[in-house]
Amino acid sequence: MGKRRRRERPPEWPDWFEPKQYPHFDEPVRDPEQVRWLVESPDECAKRAFLPFIRFERLARKYKRERQADGSVGGGFRKTPRDLKYASHTDSQILRHYANLLNDRYEKIIVTEGIAASVLAYRRMDPPKCNIHFANDAFEWIEKKAPCVALTFDVKDFFETFDHKLLKHQWKAVLGADELPADHYNVFKAITRYSWVDREALFAKFGITKKKQKDWRRPICTPEQFRSIVRRGESGARLIQSKTDGKGIPQGSPISALLSNLYMLPVDRCMSALARECGGMYLRYSDDILLVCKPEHQNMMSEALEHAMKDAKLELHDGLGKRSVCNVTVTPDGTMLSRPPLQYLGFSFDGRTVRIRSQTVAKFLRRMRKAVRREKYLAERRAEAGGDVRVRRKVLYSRFTHLGTKNFIAGYAAHARRVFKKSAIRAQLKHHWRDLHALLELDE
Repeated sequence: MGKRRRRERPPEWPDWFEPKQYPHFDEPVRDPEQVRWLVESPDECAKRAFLPFIRFERLARKYKRERQADGSVGGGFRKTPRDLKYASHTDSQILRHYANLLNDRYEKIIVTEGIAASVLAYRRMDPPKCNIHFANDAFEWIEKKAPCVALTFDVKDFFETFDHKLLKHQWKAVLGADELPADHYNVFKAITRYSWVDREALFAKFGITKKKQKDWRRPICTPEQFRSIVRRGESGARLIQSKTDGKGIPQGSPISALLSNLYMLPVDRCMSALARECGGMYLRYSDDILLVCKPEHQNMMSEALEHAMKDAKLELHDGLGKRSVCNVTVTPDGTMLSRPPLQYLGFSFDGRTVRIRSQTVAKFLRRMRKAVRREKYLAERRAEAGGDVRVRRKVLYSRFTHLGTKNFIAGYAAHARRVFKKSAIRAQLKHHWRDLHALLELDE
Protein backbone atom coordinates (compact mmCIF):
# COMPACT_ATOMS: atom_id res chain seq x y z
CA MET A 1 0.00 0.00 0.00
CA GLY A 2 1.42 3.39 -0.99
CA LYS A 3 1.54 6.49 1.13
CA ARG A 4 -1.50 8.74 1.21
CA ARG A 5 -1.08 11.66 -1.15
CA ARG A 6 -0.83 15.08 0.39
CA ARG A 7 -3.77 17.28 -0.44
CA GLU A 8 -2.86 20.39 -2.39
CA ARG A 9 -2.82 23.54 -0.31
CA PRO A 10 -5.67 25.91 -1.30
CA PRO A 11 -4.18 29.21 -2.54
CA GLU A 12 -6.52 31.27 -0.36
CA TRP A 13 -5.12 29.85 2.87
CA PRO A 14 -2.87 32.25 4.82
CA ASP A 15 0.77 31.15 5.10
CA TRP A 16 0.41 30.49 8.83
CA PHE A 17 -2.42 27.98 8.45
CA GLU A 18 -1.53 24.30 8.52
CA PRO A 19 -4.35 21.98 9.60
CA LYS A 20 -3.37 18.79 11.41
CA GLN A 21 -5.24 16.06 13.19
CA TYR A 22 -4.03 14.77 16.54
CA PRO A 23 -5.53 14.54 20.04
CA HIS A 24 -4.98 17.68 22.11
CA PHE A 25 -6.82 19.91 24.57
CA ASP A 26 -8.67 21.67 21.74
CA GLU A 27 -10.25 20.37 18.57
CA PRO A 28 -8.53 20.51 15.16
CA VAL A 29 -8.80 23.78 13.23
CA ARG A 30 -10.24 22.89 9.83
CA ASP A 31 -10.71 26.38 8.40
CA PRO A 32 -8.43 29.42 8.88
CA GLU A 33 -11.47 31.65 9.32
CA GLN A 34 -12.14 29.89 12.63
CA VAL A 35 -9.05 31.46 14.16
CA ARG A 36 -8.04 34.36 11.90
CA TRP A 37 -9.62 36.85 14.32
CA LEU A 38 -7.18 35.59 16.98
CA VAL A 39 -4.02 34.76 15.04
CA GLU A 40 -3.78 38.04 13.12
CA SER A 41 -4.77 40.30 16.03
CA PRO A 42 -1.83 41.51 18.18
CA ASP A 43 -4.27 42.53 20.93
CA GLU A 44 -5.83 39.07 21.09
CA CYS A 45 -2.46 37.32 20.96
CA ALA A 46 -1.17 39.54 23.76
CA LYS A 47 -3.79 38.17 26.15
CA ARG A 48 -3.91 34.60 24.85
CA ALA A 49 -3.64 31.91 27.54
CA PHE A 50 -1.63 29.19 25.82
CA LEU A 51 -2.50 25.57 26.55
CA PRO A 52 0.12 23.09 27.79
CA PHE A 53 2.25 21.25 25.27
CA ILE A 54 1.99 17.48 25.03
CA ARG A 55 5.34 15.74 25.44
CA PHE A 56 6.50 12.40 24.08
CA GLU A 57 9.76 10.58 23.42
CA ARG A 58 10.87 9.38 20.00
CA LEU A 59 13.54 6.70 20.16
CA ALA A 60 16.27 6.97 17.54
CA ARG A 61 18.67 4.09 16.99
CA LYS A 62 22.13 5.64 16.69
CA TYR A 63 25.62 4.25 16.33
CA LYS A 64 27.89 5.48 19.11
CA ARG A 65 31.67 5.20 19.00
CA GLU A 66 33.49 4.79 22.31
CA ARG A 67 37.10 4.38 23.36
CA GLN A 68 37.64 1.04 25.07
CA ALA A 69 39.79 0.35 28.15
CA ASP A 70 42.66 -0.93 25.98
CA GLY A 71 42.69 2.30 23.97
CA SER A 72 40.97 0.85 20.91
CA VAL A 73 37.86 2.42 19.42
CA GLY A 74 34.66 0.40 19.31
CA GLY A 75 30.99 1.10 19.26
CA GLY A 76 27.49 -0.14 18.78
CA PHE A 77 23.91 0.89 18.16
CA ARG A 78 21.95 2.42 21.01
CA LYS A 79 18.43 3.75 21.29
CA THR A 80 18.60 7.45 22.11
CA PRO A 81 15.43 9.21 23.32
CA ARG A 82 14.52 12.49 21.64
CA ASP A 83 12.23 14.73 23.68
CA LEU A 84 9.50 16.34 21.54
CA LYS A 85 6.57 18.56 22.44
CA TYR A 86 3.65 19.68 20.30
CA ALA A 87 1.28 22.59 20.83
CA SER A 88 -2.50 22.64 20.70
CA HIS A 89 -4.17 23.21 17.33
CA THR A 90 -4.99 26.90 17.83
CA ASP A 91 -1.69 27.67 19.56
CA SER A 92 0.17 26.07 16.65
CA GLN A 93 -1.42 28.52 14.21
CA ILE A 94 -0.36 31.46 16.42
CA LEU A 95 3.20 30.19 16.81
CA ARG A 96 3.50 29.58 13.07
CA HIS A 97 2.25 33.11 12.34
CA TYR A 98 4.86 34.68 14.63
CA ALA A 99 7.54 32.40 13.20
CA ASN A 100 6.69 33.80 9.76
CA LEU A 101 6.78 37.40 11.02
CA LEU A 102 10.21 36.89 12.59
CA ASN A 103 11.51 34.89 9.65
CA ASP A 104 10.86 37.72 7.19
CA ARG A 105 13.04 40.05 9.27
CA TYR A 106 15.65 37.36 9.94
CA GLU A 107 16.06 36.59 6.23
CA LYS A 108 16.62 40.27 5.41
CA ILE A 109 19.33 40.46 8.07
CA ILE A 110 21.34 37.43 6.95
CA VAL A 111 21.07 38.38 3.27
CA THR A 112 22.14 41.98 3.96
CA GLU A 113 25.05 40.84 6.14
CA GLY A 114 26.16 38.22 3.62
CA ILE A 115 25.85 35.19 5.90
CA ALA A 116 22.83 33.51 4.28
CA ALA A 117 25.04 30.90 2.57
CA SER A 118 26.31 29.72 5.97
CA VAL A 119 22.90 28.94 7.52
CA LEU A 120 21.40 25.85 5.91
CA ALA A 121 18.61 24.42 8.06
CA TYR A 122 15.01 25.54 8.59
CA ARG A 123 14.95 27.96 5.67
CA ARG A 124 12.99 28.20 2.44
CA MET A 125 15.39 28.39 -0.48
CA ASP A 126 14.87 29.10 -4.15
CA PRO A 127 15.41 26.67 -5.74
CA PRO A 128 14.55 24.28 -2.90
CA LYS A 129 17.51 22.42 -1.40
CA CYS A 130 17.92 19.53 1.01
CA ASN A 131 20.80 17.89 2.87
CA ILE A 132 21.94 16.20 -0.36
CA HIS A 133 22.51 19.54 -2.10
CA PHE A 134 24.18 21.06 0.97
CA ALA A 135 26.60 18.14 1.28
CA ASN A 136 27.37 18.27 -2.44
CA ASP A 137 28.08 22.02 -2.29
CA ALA A 138 30.43 21.49 0.66
CA PHE A 139 32.32 18.61 -0.99
CA GLU A 140 32.72 20.54 -4.26
CA TRP A 141 34.04 23.57 -2.34
CA ILE A 142 36.54 21.35 -0.53
CA GLU A 143 37.72 19.89 -3.84
CA LYS A 144 38.50 23.38 -5.12
CA LYS A 145 40.33 24.43 -1.95
CA ALA A 146 42.41 21.30 -1.28
CA PRO A 147 44.78 20.88 0.47
CA CYS A 148 42.75 21.93 3.50
CA VAL A 149 41.32 20.76 6.81
CA ALA A 150 37.63 20.00 7.40
CA LEU A 151 36.44 20.22 11.01
CA THR A 152 33.03 18.97 12.13
CA PHE A 153 31.31 19.77 15.42
CA ASP A 154 28.01 18.92 17.09
CA VAL A 155 26.27 21.26 19.55
CA LYS A 156 25.31 19.54 22.80
CA ASP A 157 21.62 19.59 23.82
CA PHE A 158 20.87 22.23 21.19
CA PHE A 159 17.26 23.29 21.85
CA GLU A 160 17.31 22.32 25.53
CA THR A 161 20.04 24.79 26.55
CA PHE A 162 19.07 28.08 24.86
CA ASP A 163 19.45 30.83 27.45
CA HIS A 164 16.16 32.73 27.73
CA LYS A 165 17.78 36.12 28.30
CA LEU A 166 19.96 35.75 25.22
CA LEU A 167 16.99 34.55 23.18
CA LYS A 168 14.94 37.55 24.26
CA HIS A 169 17.81 39.87 23.35
CA GLN A 170 18.01 38.37 19.86
CA TRP A 171 14.23 38.55 19.46
CA LYS A 172 14.28 42.28 20.27
CA ALA A 173 17.26 42.87 18.00
CA VAL A 174 15.56 41.25 15.01
CA LEU A 175 12.46 43.38 15.62
CA GLY A 176 14.63 46.48 16.09
CA ALA A 177 12.87 47.20 19.39
CA ASP A 178 14.08 48.15 22.86
CA GLU A 179 11.38 45.96 24.38
CA LEU A 180 9.19 43.23 22.98
CA PRO A 181 5.67 44.33 21.98
CA ALA A 182 2.97 42.83 24.20
CA ASP A 183 1.94 40.19 21.66
CA HIS A 184 5.52 39.10 20.95
CA TYR A 185 6.26 39.02 24.68
CA ASN A 186 3.31 36.72 25.29
CA VAL A 187 4.52 34.38 22.55
CA PHE A 188 8.03 34.53 24.03
CA LYS A 189 6.64 33.49 27.42
CA ALA A 190 4.63 30.70 25.79
CA ILE A 191 7.79 29.19 24.33
CA THR A 192 10.11 29.71 27.33
CA ARG A 193 7.92 29.52 30.45
CA TYR A 194 5.68 26.83 29.09
CA SER A 195 3.93 23.90 30.71
CA TRP A 196 3.51 20.39 29.37
CA VAL A 197 1.80 17.07 29.99
CA ASP A 198 3.30 13.65 29.33
CA ARG A 199 1.39 12.02 26.47
CA GLU A 200 1.52 8.49 27.84
CA ALA A 201 0.13 9.50 31.23
CA LEU A 202 -2.49 11.79 29.69
CA PHE A 203 -3.79 9.25 27.19
CA ALA A 204 -3.88 6.54 29.85
CA LYS A 205 -5.91 8.82 32.14
CA PHE A 206 -8.54 9.45 29.46
CA GLY A 207 -8.48 6.03 27.81
CA ILE A 208 -7.07 7.10 24.45
CA THR A 209 -5.56 4.05 22.75
CA LYS A 210 -3.28 4.05 19.68
CA LYS A 211 -6.21 2.91 17.57
CA LYS A 212 -8.39 5.78 18.78
CA GLN A 213 -5.69 8.40 18.13
CA LYS A 214 -5.93 8.05 14.34
CA ASP A 215 -9.54 9.26 14.12
CA TRP A 216 -9.65 11.56 17.15
CA ARG A 217 -11.50 14.78 16.25
CA ARG A 218 -12.49 16.31 19.58
CA PRO A 219 -10.70 17.77 22.62
CA ILE A 220 -9.08 15.20 24.89
CA CYS A 221 -11.18 16.39 27.81
CA THR A 222 -13.77 18.97 28.79
CA PRO A 223 -12.69 22.30 30.35
CA GLU A 224 -13.94 21.02 33.70
CA GLN A 225 -11.87 17.83 33.40
CA PHE A 226 -8.85 19.88 32.38
CA ARG A 227 -9.10 22.02 35.51
CA SER A 228 -9.85 19.23 37.96
CA ILE A 229 -7.85 16.30 36.58
CA VAL A 230 -5.05 17.73 34.43
CA ARG A 231 -4.27 20.94 36.29
CA ARG A 232 -5.20 20.14 39.90
CA GLY A 233 -4.94 16.34 39.88
CA GLU A 234 -8.03 15.76 42.01
CA SER A 235 -8.31 12.10 40.96
CA GLY A 236 -4.60 11.34 41.19
CA ALA A 237 -1.23 12.95 40.51
CA ARG A 238 -1.16 16.39 38.90
CA LEU A 239 -0.36 15.92 35.20
CA ILE A 240 0.97 19.38 34.33
CA GLN A 241 4.68 20.18 34.64
CA SER A 242 6.21 23.62 34.19
CA LYS A 243 9.43 25.06 32.73
CA THR A 244 11.18 27.20 35.35
CA ASP A 245 14.96 26.83 34.89
CA GLY A 246 15.50 29.80 32.53
CA LYS A 247 16.79 27.83 29.56
CA GLY A 248 15.56 25.70 26.68
CA ILE A 249 12.65 25.77 24.26
CA PRO A 250 10.41 22.85 23.23
CA GLN A 251 11.67 20.95 20.23
CA GLY A 252 8.79 20.31 17.85
CA SER A 253 6.81 23.56 18.03
CA PRO A 254 6.16 25.58 14.83
CA ILE A 255 8.40 28.42 16.01
CA SER A 256 11.29 26.46 17.55
CA ALA A 257 13.29 25.97 14.33
CA LEU A 258 13.22 29.68 13.48
CA LEU A 259 14.16 30.62 17.05
CA SER A 260 17.18 28.30 16.88
CA ASN A 261 18.49 30.26 13.88
CA LEU A 262 17.69 33.51 15.66
CA TYR A 263 19.58 32.37 18.75
CA MET A 264 22.64 31.32 16.74
CA LEU A 265 22.85 34.60 14.79
CA PRO A 266 25.82 36.00 16.82
CA VAL A 267 27.74 32.73 16.34
CA ASP A 268 26.95 32.66 12.62
CA ARG A 269 28.06 36.30 12.24
CA CYS A 270 31.34 35.73 14.04
CA MET A 271 32.32 32.51 12.30
CA SER A 272 31.21 33.58 8.82
CA ALA A 273 33.31 36.74 9.07
CA LEU A 274 36.34 34.81 10.31
CA ALA A 275 36.00 32.19 7.58
CA ARG A 276 35.89 34.91 4.93
CA GLU A 277 38.99 36.59 6.35
CA CYS A 278 41.10 33.44 6.10
CA GLY A 279 39.62 32.09 2.87
CA GLY A 280 37.74 29.30 4.60
CA MET A 281 34.14 28.17 4.92
CA TYR A 282 31.66 28.00 7.80
CA LEU A 283 28.41 26.04 7.48
CA ARG A 284 25.79 25.31 10.12
CA TYR A 285 22.91 22.89 9.65
CA SER A 286 20.93 23.16 12.89
CA ASP A 287 23.38 21.77 15.50
CA ASP A 288 25.88 20.36 12.94
CA ILE A 289 28.79 22.68 12.18
CA LEU A 290 31.40 22.36 9.42
CA LEU A 291 34.56 24.48 9.23
CA VAL A 292 36.95 24.25 6.29
CA CYS A 293 40.25 26.12 6.30
CA LYS A 294 43.95 25.90 5.54
CA PRO A 295 45.90 23.74 8.04
CA GLU A 296 47.64 26.80 9.47
CA HIS A 297 44.25 28.31 10.45
CA GLN A 298 42.87 25.19 12.13
CA ASN A 299 43.61 26.13 15.75
CA MET A 300 42.45 29.71 15.30
CA MET A 301 39.12 28.64 13.78
CA SER A 302 38.51 25.97 16.43
CA GLU A 303 39.28 28.36 19.30
CA ALA A 304 37.08 31.07 17.79
CA LEU A 305 34.17 28.65 17.59
CA GLU A 306 34.68 27.56 21.20
CA HIS A 307 34.63 31.21 22.33
CA ALA A 308 31.55 32.03 20.26
CA MET A 309 29.72 29.02 21.69
CA LYS A 310 30.72 29.99 25.21
CA ASP A 311 29.29 33.49 24.65
CA ALA A 312 26.07 31.83 23.49
CA LYS A 313 26.08 29.65 26.64
CA LEU A 314 26.25 26.49 24.54
CA GLU A 315 28.65 23.53 24.53
CA LEU A 316 30.21 21.46 21.78
CA HIS A 317 30.17 17.68 22.11
CA ASP A 318 33.53 16.12 22.96
CA GLY A 319 32.62 12.48 22.33
CA LEU A 320 33.94 10.30 19.52
CA GLY A 321 31.90 10.79 16.37
CA LYS A 322 30.67 14.19 17.57
CA ARG A 323 33.67 16.14 16.31
CA SER A 324 36.32 15.24 13.76
CA VAL A 325 39.37 16.59 11.95
CA CYS A 326 39.71 15.49 8.32
CA ASN A 327 42.92 16.27 6.47
CA VAL A 328 42.23 16.74 2.77
CA THR A 329 45.41 16.34 0.72
CA VAL A 330 46.40 16.08 -2.94
CA THR A 331 48.92 13.38 -3.91
CA PRO A 332 51.68 14.01 -6.51
CA ASP A 333 49.56 12.30 -9.17
CA GLY A 334 46.68 14.71 -8.48
CA THR A 335 44.51 12.34 -6.43
CA MET A 336 42.62 13.98 -3.58
CA LEU A 337 42.30 12.10 -0.29
CA SER A 338 40.43 12.84 2.93
CA ARG A 339 41.81 11.07 5.99
CA PRO A 340 39.63 10.09 7.67
CA PRO A 341 36.69 10.37 5.25
CA LEU A 342 34.54 13.42 5.98
CA GLN A 343 31.14 12.50 7.44
CA TYR A 344 28.66 15.27 6.71
CA LEU A 345 24.84 15.43 6.59
CA GLY A 346 24.45 11.71 6.07
CA PHE A 347 27.21 11.24 3.51
CA SER A 348 30.85 10.14 3.55
CA PHE A 349 33.47 11.79 1.30
CA ASP A 350 36.94 10.25 0.97
CA GLY A 351 38.25 12.90 -1.43
CA ARG A 352 37.38 10.92 -4.54
CA THR A 353 33.87 9.52 -4.17
CA VAL A 354 30.74 10.08 -2.11
CA ARG A 355 28.88 7.32 -0.30
CA ILE A 356 25.81 7.21 1.89
CA ARG A 357 26.88 6.79 5.51
CA SER A 358 27.20 3.13 6.47
CA GLN A 359 24.91 3.70 9.49
CA THR A 360 22.15 4.93 7.16
CA VAL A 361 22.47 1.87 4.93
CA ALA A 362 22.45 -0.38 8.01
CA LYS A 363 19.22 1.28 9.17
CA PHE A 364 17.64 0.62 5.76
CA LEU A 365 18.61 -3.06 5.94
CA ARG A 366 17.21 -3.36 9.48
CA ARG A 367 13.89 -1.94 8.30
CA MET A 368 13.91 -4.40 5.39
CA ARG A 369 14.52 -7.37 7.71
CA LYS A 370 11.78 -6.23 10.07
CA ALA A 371 9.30 -5.78 7.20
CA VAL A 372 10.06 -9.23 5.77
CA ARG A 373 9.54 -10.84 9.19
CA ARG A 374 6.20 -9.04 9.53
CA GLU A 375 5.01 -10.06 6.06
CA LYS A 376 5.92 -13.69 6.78
CA TYR A 377 4.03 -13.51 10.09
CA LEU A 378 0.95 -12.05 8.37
CA ALA A 379 1.11 -14.78 5.70
CA GLU A 380 1.15 -17.43 8.45
CA ARG A 381 -1.89 -15.85 10.11
CA ARG A 382 -3.74 -15.77 6.78
CA ALA A 383 -2.86 -19.44 6.20
CA GLU A 384 -4.27 -20.39 9.60
CA ALA A 385 -7.52 -18.65 8.63
CA GLY A 386 -7.63 -20.48 5.30
CA GLY A 387 -6.56 -17.47 3.25
CA ASP A 388 -3.70 -16.65 0.89
CA VAL A 389 -0.48 -18.24 2.20
CA ARG A 390 1.86 -16.22 -0.03
CA VAL A 391 4.05 -13.38 1.25
CA ARG A 392 2.98 -10.07 -0.30
CA ARG A 393 6.12 -9.51 -2.33
CA LYS A 394 4.71 -6.52 -4.20
CA VAL A 395 4.45 -4.63 -0.90
CA LEU A 396 8.10 -5.33 -0.14
CA TYR A 397 9.24 -4.51 -3.69
CA SER A 398 7.43 -1.17 -3.44
CA ARG A 399 9.07 -0.29 -0.13
CA PHE A 400 12.60 -1.64 -0.53
CA THR A 401 13.60 -1.89 -4.20
CA HIS A 402 14.01 0.14 -7.37
CA LEU A 403 10.48 -0.93 -8.36
CA GLY A 404 9.06 1.53 -5.84
CA THR A 405 8.90 5.30 -6.26
CA LYS A 406 9.57 7.29 -3.10
CA ASN A 407 11.40 4.71 -1.02
CA PHE A 408 15.04 4.80 0.12
CA ILE A 409 16.40 3.13 -3.04
CA ALA A 410 14.25 4.70 -5.76
CA GLY A 411 13.81 8.04 -4.01
CA TYR A 412 16.55 9.21 -1.66
CA ALA A 413 19.49 7.19 -3.00
CA ALA A 414 18.53 7.78 -6.64
CA HIS A 415 18.26 11.53 -6.01
CA ALA A 416 21.67 11.52 -4.29
CA ARG A 417 23.22 9.71 -7.28
CA ARG A 418 21.91 12.41 -9.61
CA VAL A 419 23.25 15.26 -7.45
CA PHE A 420 26.72 13.91 -6.64
CA LYS A 421 28.95 13.80 -9.71
CA LYS A 422 31.46 11.42 -8.10
CA SER A 423 29.30 8.87 -6.37
CA ALA A 424 29.77 5.24 -5.35
CA ILE A 425 26.17 5.00 -4.18
CA ARG A 426 25.02 2.71 -7.00
CA ALA A 427 27.74 0.17 -6.16
CA GLN A 428 27.04 0.60 -2.45
CA LEU A 429 23.39 -0.47 -2.86
CA LYS A 430 23.57 -2.75 -5.90
CA HIS A 431 22.83 -5.88 -3.84
CA HIS A 432 19.54 -4.63 -2.35
CA TRP A 433 17.47 -6.92 -4.62
CA ARG A 434 19.61 -9.94 -3.73
CA ASP A 435 19.48 -9.07 -0.02
CA LEU A 436 15.67 -8.85 -0.06
CA HIS A 437 15.28 -12.22 -1.79
CA ALA A 438 17.78 -13.84 0.56
CA LEU A 439 15.57 -12.74 3.46
CA LEU A 440 12.44 -13.98 1.70
CA GLU A 441 13.97 -17.40 1.07
CA LEU A 442 15.23 -17.77 4.64
CA ASP A 443 13.32 -20.52 6.51
CA GLU A 444 11.17 -21.23 3.45
